[in-house]
Amino acid sequence: MRVSDRFAFFWSEFSGSLGDLGLFIPLVVAMSSVGSLDLGTILIAAGVMNVATGWFFRQPIPVQPMKAIAAVAITEGLAKGELMASGIVMGAILLAFGLTGTIGAIDRWIPRPLVRGIQLGVGLKLAAKGIGWVYELPFWSWDGICIAILAALLMLWMAASSKPGLILLFCAGFILILLEDSKAFEGIGLTISSFHFGWPAASDWQAGLLRGAVPQLPLTVLNSVVAVCALSGDYFPGRGISPKRMAVSVGLMNLVCSPSL
Repeated sequence: MRVSDRFAFFWSEFSGSLGDLGLFIPLVVAMSSVGSLDLGTILIAAGVMNVATGWFFRQPIPVQPMKAIAAVAITEGLAKGELMASGIVMGAILLAFGLTGTIGAIDRWIPRPLVRGIQLGVGLKLAAKGIGWVYELPFWSWDGICIAILAALLMLWMAASSKPGLILLFCAGFILILLEDSKAFEGIGLTISSFHFGWPAASDWQAGLLRGAVPQLPLTVLNSVVAVCALSGDYFPGRGISPKRMAVSVGLMNLVCSPSL
């Protein structure tokens, strides 16, 4: 069955767009806290790239964060210039892989168990850091209990009725914040984020390459390129995205966005 390439804007589409926020927002907030990154700039860049990929590919392609780089930045610390350098290096490598057509050969060279091990290691490092932060909070707080019960009920409801419950869960989070602190959003206003383009210093490239790009490369190649293209072919028969096009798009996004960190 061929899926139409026309744009569709329904509640299910809106709900699906929130599906990655559970990973993306904590990573972005944590990296902004430890790396002095501008949160507004990151969110704007991510939003623009999501719109661009949706428009270009006509499919719900995820713009995935560089999880290995994020894990190193959060748990071990990477300076802003080092983060910038790692993103630029990743962009250049992926663009080269795509333009030269070597992405298929890379897929055959890297064992899948190795990538799964990297994914597991990244997940464990992030989980350990999250547990450390949660451990400092009161365990029996009423808001934590309410969130857990509400999230469980909504997930069960979604599974039983195929309804877009993520919208309700997303809105419920803001309501709970207001119930906890009625002045939580008083200082928030509409402002225009200022973009500051820069370039890594000479001393940032080595750490950006060895601590950021090297552990991230196999994860991105198989998880963000090969696996996404395989899913694209499964869900959109006859219109599956080639690894070459995906690698080029990911590379360009890194090269465009990294200097604005």
